[in-house]
Amino acid sequence: MKVATLLPAAIAAFLFTSCGSDEASKETSNAKAYPLDVCIVSGEKLGSMGAPPSLVHEGQTIKFCCDHCIPDFQEEPAKFLAKLDKPAEPVAPSEPAEEKPAETAN
Repeated sequence: MKVATLLPAAIAAFLFTSCGSDEASKETSNAKAYPLDVCIVSGEKLGSMGAPPSLVHEGQTIKFCCDHCIPDFQEEPAKFLAKLDKPAEPVAPSEPAEEKPAETAN
C-alpha cells in the first residue's frame, strides 16, 4: 500500500522538477555572453578563486569570482550592470626603458 502512495508522489515530483529545469536551461542558453574577464562586483580575475559562479539576470549572463559577490550584485544590479555598458579602457603599451650607453673603462 505504501508503494502505491509513494509512486505517484515520486512521479509528480519528477515532472515538476523537469519542467522547471527546462525553462531554466532555455533562459541560460538564450542569455547574452558575459563580456568581461573579471568579476562584475569585485573586479577580481575570473577563475582566480576556482570555477566562477554565474547567473542569468534579465537575459544577460553575469559571472562572479566567488559566491560571496552574488548577494552584493542582487542587492544593486543596476550599479554593477553599468560596468557592462562601459567600453573597455585601452591599455597603453609599455614603453621600452631607455638604454644607457655602456660605460667604457679607461
